[in-house]
Amino acid sequence: MPSNKQVLLASATYPEHMVRFSERYMRDMACVRLVDSESPSLIGIQQFYILIPHHPIDSYLFEQKVLLLLRILPQLKFRQCLIFSNLRMRSSAVCERLKSLGYETTYTSSSLAQNRRTKAMRDMYKHKCQILVTTDLTSRGIDLDYVDFVISMDLPNDSETYLHRIGRAGRFGAYGCSLTIVAHGDEQKLLEKIQNEFKLNLIETDENQQFQLLINALEQVNMNSYTNLILTTFSSISLCNEEKIDRYCHKCLNYTLERSHHCNLCQHCIPIQDHHCFFVGTCIGKHNQRYFLLMLFYLLCAHLIGYIFVCSYLWNEIGGFHFLNIFKILLFNIGYLIGFVKTKWQAFICLHHYLVYFDIIFISKLFYQIMKRSLNGQTYYEEKKMIFRNKQTFSQIFGSNKWILIFPLIRP
Repeated sequence: MPSNKQVLLASATYPEHMVRFSERYMRDMACVRLVDSESPSLIGIQQFYILIPHHPIDSYLFEQKVLLLLRILPQLKFRQCLIFSNLRMRSSAVCERLKSLGYETTYTSSSLAQNRRTKAMRDMYKHKCQILVTTDLTSRGIDLDYVDFVISMDLPNDSETYLHRIGRAGRFGAYGCSLTIVAHGDEQKLLEKIQNEFKLNLIETDENQQFQLLINALEQVNMNSYTNLILTTFSSISLCNEEKIDRYCHKCLNYTLERSHHCNLCQHCIPIQDHHCFFVGTCIGKHNQRYFLLMLFYLLCAHLIGYIFVCSYLWNEIGGFHFLNIFKILLFNIGYLIGFVKTKWQAFICLHHYLVYFDIIFISKLFYQIMKRSLNGQTYYEEKKMIFRNKQTFSQIFGSNKWILIFPLIRP
């Protein structure tokens, strides 16, 4: 590493051991805090908790928490939700319980294989599921912009993990709510310790109030999301010929500054966007030049397929004496196809016409060689008949000569 390098260290929390670590490995360290150092709670997140009676049997106590969760969820309106539990078996059981009731739920933990964990996170990013039940595996290091509600079935073992959990509901500048289900006794004391340590503002709600405080808070979160969406949409009105136009998805209300045919979150089609090309991996249409590039790309694909077809059609008749020329042109076609994305469209037109012209001359010579070899010892009538049949075959493969330079393989 160069001696004049710059090092940036970003963290949601800043404990004492990290301060010592930073001072050891960083020169002229400067600390920038986005919030008050004495109150590191996330701005924009309303935190609630519910107290339930204590029971000495942990399995029975957790079952009471699950029953309370099932009574709460039908009354709440949220976009996406994370449900945390300290144990993997409990998280898996909650997920299966919610699935049996018709909730779009997925589950992830460290006990799952990597491909299953990746699939669970992909389903959340693409908005294929609404609830993710998990352990503290996902309390750090993930960025789900659509999550606005976090539920903790168990209190975490340390206070910093609690901050990381609720932080999933309110990314920087966003609004969210968190709910912690706590039993009387030790869990209540641990929650009070976390509250006093970070000077948190936790609001108690219960069934006697019909969870009205929590319901109102989530409605306010949704209203803030709609307001930000409307302001962003109307403030982004611009001319159609600009390179980037703000659009938003009607399905999940996610908006993006990039020109994309599908919403990055739920893959839903975004209105007033150009057609999405699978080959070039971007949008094409009347607002940009990729519309024309895509047409030429399709022509090149058709030209390559047709060229292989013609060579295979003539192979049995010409043998292998033209193999070197055929191989050169085939390599040129494939290489040209690979380098298409980096090719300027002006140069593409010239090369495209040159390639078609070169192939016409080459295949015409092949037909001439075939006719010359096949006409030895034949009568004049048979010679004319053979020439006519070969010309007709050539026309059926390529179309008329006057169209081939514009649209090769018009009748493949």
